[in-house]
Amino acid sequence: MKDTSPVEYILKKIGLSLCDTGSENGINRYLVIHSKGEPRWIIPAKSKGINALCSILNEWRPYSLMALIKWRFLVILYRLNLLQHLPQVKKIGFIYKHDFLRKAFGNSKKELLIYIGTPGYERKAVITVLDSISLKPECIYKIPIEKGANHSIIKEAETLNMLSRYQINAPAVIEFDSINGISSQTYANGYLYKRSLTDKHIDLLIKMPKTGKKISFLEIGHSLRKGLETISLDKKLNRGLSKLTERFSADCHFDSVFVHGDLAPWNIKMQHDNQLCCIDWENANEFGLPLYDLCHFHLMQSFLFGKEWSMIRFLKNNQIIRYLEFHCLNKKQAELLILFYHYDLILKSIIKQDTYASFLISNLRKNSLI
Repeated sequence: MKDTSPVEYILKKIGLSLCDTGSENGINRYLVIHSKGEPRWIIPAKSKGINALCSILNEWRPYSLMALIKWRFLVILYRLNLLQHLPQVKKIGFIYKHDFLRKAFGNSKKELLIYIGTPGYERKAVITVLDSISLKPECIYKIPIEKGANHSIIKEAETLNMLSRYQINAPAVIEFDSINGISSQTYANGYLYKRSLTDKHIDLLIKMPKTGKKISFLEIGHSLRKGLETISLDKKLNRGLSKLTERFSADCHFDSVFVHGDLAPWNIKMQHDNQLCCIDWENANEFGLPLYDLCHFHLMQSFLFGKEWSMIRFLKNNQIIRYLEFHCLNKKQAELLILFYHYDLILKSIIKQDTYASFLISNLRKNSLI
């Protein structure tokens, strides 16, 4: 049970101890920005690296236009040293409690920018560390707040180590504490790339390695039926999804590919060498299916920004056609892979109890797929 304030609870979870903001040495003075009653950002009260901090803060893009305008206004106030005067901003002090953090930061003057994830079973903190000399982002620490985050942080660290062998452009793991589920990784410089699909995105996905496993649609259908048995749905929806699995009857085989799992504009950066770099690999799958990441790139944005999605338009997109030709996939196979994405994310979203499942079910009906 949480018998402390939300700020104190989160600080304790990530190895920091709340204390008075007095004049004693060793106390780190920070500001807490709240959203809907929950702490979401913990940032230095005063910083020599204000330009770097504001650049990082500006990368956070709330989904609605009004929320984005409000956020950009907060960043301007922070740059002008006026943020602390707002009622939703709280002044705090903390010291390092966890041995892992004391070792990393205790004897340095490095500044931390702490992002607190969305409340839920997989909630975590992402800490960006500024180098004390250059005042530029040096690395990132990921620390679990709730139990479910341990698994995702461990999985990402293992994935990044694997990607380094394939020479995929991604952050590199610096240090990893598998017992506590804490990892540190290099900071991905650059800027967030475009929301619309480009040839650069396709170049990135074509480079994703084929991982040597052959998969058939028969196997996929069997896997989906087993997944359906593990969750409780109303009879009509259960019938519709069960009927959907019958379409996976072809015995043709194709190569599995490395899938990011959460490919979206906020997880893709353009770097100084004109190459794209993906971050946040916690949902990666070494033996994923072609087209999965492209479905997610389009459909997640459609869900968040309230835009209509059409499978017909999707399959006529020139970049999608180029991707399908590279993987030697025809239109019928592509349609089945699109169905798999919907089915897979419906099951996962129902388990997590989020609203993406309802959107995907509605999307299947609008496109006459169930």
